[in-house]
Amino acid sequence: MIIYVAGKYNAKTDGERLKNTNKAIDTGIEIINKGHYAHIPHLTHWIEKRMDYNGEEPRENSYWYDFDNKIMPKMEGFIKISQDGESKGADMEELLAKKLNLKMFKTLEEIPIES
Repeated sequence: MIIYVAGKYNAKTDGERLKNTNKAIDTGIEIINKGHYAHIPHLTHWIEKRMDYNGEEPRENSYWYDFDNKIMPKMEGFIKISQDGESKGADMEELLAKKLNLKMFKTLEEIPIES
């Protein structure tokens, strides 16, 4: 199963954004270890970092929201990880996942081990 990992990304500092990214990556690793595929949109953090290094302007949040909306229909499952603070993006992704009738997981424990 391909499982979309949603969670807070935006934060005031780069360190906080990296912390949020790492939490999503750790969740994705748990999903992979259960025998599934994880789609981790937080990995675009590294695209933004490279664009900054190249002297390019960062993309607006709306660009990444549109990107995620194009990927979501290809997913089979969805999990929203809890993090400090609210996330407009993760909330929107959750609504879309429900609309698309993806298998919804509230915890990693709910995700079955694929043999």
